[in-house]
Amino acid sequence: MNRFFFYTVCFALFLSSCGIRGIEGPERPVYFTADDIVFTDSLDKKPHILFHGKYWIDYPCMNTVNLQKGIEAKAYISGPTIFRMDQVPFLVYPGDRIHVVTNPDKNWEATFFSKRKDKRRNAELQVLKRFYQLEKSPELVRLLEYSYQDILDLETRLKTEIIPARIASRQLLDSLSAAYKVGRKFKRATKNYLTDAYNYKVLSLYWLYRDTLLKREVFFSKVREFLPAINNLNKKVRLDANSGGFIGSVNTALYPSMGVSSMVRQNLFETCFDTLTTTFKGPARDLLLTRLMYHAILFEYEVPEDYVSRYKEYSLHPAYRRILKRARKLYGSGQQDNQAASSVVLY
Repeated sequence: MNRFFFYTVCFALFLSSCGIRGIEGPERPVYFTADDIVFTDSLDKKPHILFHGKYWIDYPCMNTVNLQKGIEAKAYISGPTIFRMDQVPFLVYPGDRIHVVTNPDKNWEATFFSKRKDKRRNAELQVLKRFYQLEKSPELVRLLEYSYQDILDLETRLKTEIIPARIASRQLLDSLSAAYKVGRKFKRATKNYLTDAYNYKVLSLYWLYRDTLLKREVFFSKVREFLPAINNLNKKVRLDANSGGFIGSVNTALYPSMGVSSMVRQNLFETCFDTLTTTFKGPARDLLLTRLMYHAILFEYEVPEDYVSRYKEYSLHPAYRRILKRARKLYGSGQQDNQAASSVVLY
């Protein structure tokens, strides 16, 4: 047998034996262990780590990895994925083995290390945490007493601060990447990490003063101001990280009574599908419709055939269609427990 062919076959068998065929395609495990000190944190009796899938189809749900004393926990991912523990983010690759420690002297702040004693990976695991420690982004101001004009002034100031703050944040991330000597793979995976982080700021301001803005009948019009940018996204763009979450948040703000759960469980599927197709376009519509179809499968809702056909007409991303196909097979055969990372629904 040709030596190259032999090693290729062996390598393929190795990968197939270590991974699974998940919703998003081939997935490999990432392993987590934790120091005993992690389990003494009085604020979190059951320490856990949260993450979204590569394509953010499960939004607003998140996957959780429950850490257990003396036991190696496991999750499956299909590519570079941002995990969070107590709001501290870190980038993980399939096959990683991560060890978690916390510092009781710093409010139980989490730190992550590669068990493979890889210096570059140890450095990369600190970058996003350090970024959030140093970043000086515009702060949301919560006024106890205020007028409508005060809210408008806060909005104007926030929008004015966002552009230079976004530039400064990008420069900071680039500087940290250089200082920590991260690899090209890390740079590619975090390139668009800040894309919509600052749009969240403005949307959060509207939510903070939502009652007043609703009384003035301007809340929904202000949220709709995000739509042109969302609907003009390039058709080839892949929505993930902040972009996928931000689009979901805009949809929730516009239609608070039509969350994914109620869309299906309260027989509002058709209404919500129609609403999404008239409100959103391009990649955003594709993402939101796929989320709706995905949750319909989870809730065992029988989607009308004409809506299946309409979804196929709107669908731009082949990966989304493959995800739905796999979801039907996975959840239709009682194999949900194949993955160690269970789902946490955050409606």
